[in-house]
Amino acid sequence: MAPVNFFVGAALVALLALAIATVALGVLATLRMPRPEDRDEQH
Repeated sequence: MAPVNFFVGAALVALLALAIATVALGVLATLRMPRPEDRDEQH
């Protein structure tokens, strides 16, 4: 039989990694965004 605990652990690790990545991206986006006007002028 397939080890159910392995799949549960893998799913928890994937969810945890996704949550950490989401928080990290949110913090980076907030820190890298001084003002919408400046960003529009650069691009």
